[in-house]
Amino acid sequence: MHVMYNGDSNMDGSEIGIENSISSLLSEKLHAGTSINLSMCGCSNDRIYDTTMNYLQHVTPDFVVIGWTEPHRIQFYDATTYKFVELNEYEIRNENLTTNQQAHNDQIQDLMSSLSVYAYGQSLYWHNKIYNMHSYLNSRKIPHLFFNAIRLFYEEIVTEKYHFNWDNCYYQPYTENMREWGVKNNYTQITPGAYHFDRVAQEDYTEKLWNHIELHGLNIFEDRYTS
Repeated sequence: MHVMYNGDSNMDGSEIGIENSISSLLSEKLHAGTSINLSMCGCSNDRIYDTTMNYLQHVTPDFVVIGWTEPHRIQFYDATTYKFVELNEYEIRNENLTTNQQAHNDQIQDLMSSLSVYAYGQSLYWHNKIYNMHSYLNSRKIPHLFFNAIRLFYEEIVTEKYHFNWDNCYYQPYTENMREWGVKNNYTQITPGAYHFDRVAQEDYTEKLWNHIELHGLNIFEDRYTS
């Protein structure tokens, strides 16, 4: 089985090592022969979406697992360095910003707040965008599981009226995210305030995802629609 993973720091093993992350732990349960992890610390949903879709243009994995991040992270293209830059309110990133990038970051700093108008609008936008990916994966008969690593669908705007039927391919989309689950259950943070939880938390959340996969037969596409 070939598994593709994507997400932010909660999926790339930040502070705990990739061997202790959900991706590695879940691969063991899936008996994955090969896996690729496209996750990146501090990234936006734009990067998660784009890198996933780009990968799927060339490869058809046996299973896709994505932990989506918060809606108010921003990606912009820096024409001076010819690359996309990922910005967020916590200034979590893999490398330092250039002077030009820092200026752009400062200009839009107020948008990168969980209480900003941008955040609320993006919450609804990503609700629809991710559903498009779910439909696309279904059309290609690629089994998949999504979950929220951080709060994404704001209940104030993504009300029950707009809830989608995810065919059980989205774990608790409207009621749970890993960060708040970890805090609520008092799991140990590697660095207090960074919300990267220890291996015990990684194991316990992996078990929740695995139980959901088994319960709904998500890792075999045909089983979901013939059972």
